[in-house]
Amino acid sequence: LRTPLMTLQLRLDTLAEALEREACDADTCGMLESAIRQADRLVSLVDGMLDVSRITSGRLTLQVDRFDLRDAVTEVADRFREAATRAGCALAVAAHEPIVGVWDRLRIEQILSNLLGNAIKYAPHGPVEVDAVRRGELVLVTVRDHGGGIAPEDVERVFGQFERAVTTRHLGGLGMGLYIARQIAIAHGGTIHCDSLPGQGAAFVLELPSRVPGVGLEPTLP
Repeated sequence: LRTPLMTLQLRLDTLAEALEREACDADTCGMLESAIRQADRLVSLVDGMLDVSRITSGRLTLQVDRFDLRDAVTEVADRFREAATRAGCALAVAAHEPIVGVWDRLRIEQILSNLLGNAIKYAPHGPVEVDAVRRGELVLVTVRDHGGGIAPEDVERVFGQFERAVTTRHLGGLGMGLYIARQIAIAHGGTIHCDSLPGQGAAFVLELPSRVPGVGLEPTLP
């Protein structure tokens, strides 16, 4: 299923590049941009279903290495700055001290992308703050929004498969992101929890040990 979608993405990108060299009317360009967004969304959904399959079958693997978590936080935040601006969100990042550890960088970035994407999607027109700190043997990354918040009875439910705290129909997705994010955190020996009250925004906190349990690499600078 993923292979034909990747082919579709490639052809749409090629078409977009060709149209950039020609005079493209607004309607045609708009339809092409919509098609690219939908193709990207389909690939994201397929990737999510593949991750759920790996998790439920115990086949989720980590490719770990030593890196500074600040770099991952900054890189992911930079990817979302344009989306944050479009949503009217002021995105602020606080990660000042080195936070070197042993994790799967791509998977950690996947978690951060989910948390940041959710904050921008569900709490537009307000500030979104990301901070990363070390607390003893733990590393904490908090993504905080100032939106409508989550009811107490729904806080834990949002981490279930195919669950969302917000049911507005125009928001896409199958509700797999937080489930996958928490399972990736658990695979690292950590977890994700949420502190929220209705009307007071939400803070999603990623907790990680300095290194994945059982991995020989030490969480120190090379």
